[in-house]
Amino acid sequence: MIGEGDFDATLAYDCLHLFHWPPSVTLRLSREEKAFVCAAVWRYGERE
Repeated sequence: MIGEGDFDATLAYDCLHLFHWPPSVTLRLSREEKAFVCAAVWRYGERE
């Protein structure tokens, strides 16, 4: 299970389901790219 504080695993899970990215793609992102993707996932969640 994904722990509550495991940011990389949570982001990889969200990207897999929302963008159909394999986890290896998400884990290779730079810190800035992860921040942008995280904001996009958060924004998407607001709209749902």
